[in-house]
Amino acid sequence: MKFVDILRYVADRFDTPPDPVIEPDIEIPELPAGSTILFNTVNNAQVPGQSGSQFIRREVVYRDADGAKHKITLKNNVRAEGCGHNMTSPGDIGFFSVTSGKPVCKACEREYRRMRNQTRNEECVCRHVVAPHELTYIEGNGFVCEECEKKIKALKPLKAAGWLIGLFLKPLIIEEPEPGNEVPYETTEFPPHQPLPPVHYYPPPWPGHGAPHQTPHGLDRGRPQRPDHPQ
Repeated sequence: MKFVDILRYVADRFDTPPDPVIEPDIEIPELPAGSTILFNTVNNAQVPGQSGSQFIRREVVYRDADGAKHKITLKNNVRAEGCGHNMTSPGDIGFFSVTSGKPVCKACEREYRRMRNQTRNEECVCRHVVAPHELTYIEGNGFVCEECEKKIKALKPLKAAGWLIGLFLKPLIIEEPEPGNEVPYETTEFPPHQPLPPVHYYPPPWPGHGAPHQTPHGLDRGRPQRPDHPQ
């Protein structure tokens, strides 16, 4: 920061300059003969810190020669310094450009969002809110502002130098052979699965009906018999 900028910063810090007084510059149109002005109201609005954003709204109510009342509303057109479009009220300001610090209209705000949404899938490194005409498209990086464009262009020689260094160092790199059919120590091999013999199912008969329960040979030794079971 230069010495003059430091002095200007200190002066603005302790002695803030007042906002300029806005004088109404909208003239009343010529009224019909015999008209009488009843109300003449002038409303002023200004964005703090923006000397070029002075909005004026004038309302004139008059009565003509026949006694009927009429109302005229007049507005001035303010040119947005950030994009160059006309605005009629502070509500027409979309945002302030990060690069220039000037107001940008609502129409350019919608265009800015459309351009960002168009390249949302690319590797964009810029997220600065600027006017659409301050964006530049770079292949693979989407839309970027002027500052980010300078950074991307400054990295291109470094990327080219890295590619050349890698090209010369590639023959010097010894590549290890790929491992063969060796079984790693974490792998445990099990014998093949043997199918189990089938198990026969003998459903028990109802009490007092059907044939006696068929028990495999040698498994009914010492087993008590039921009283109603035939011997």
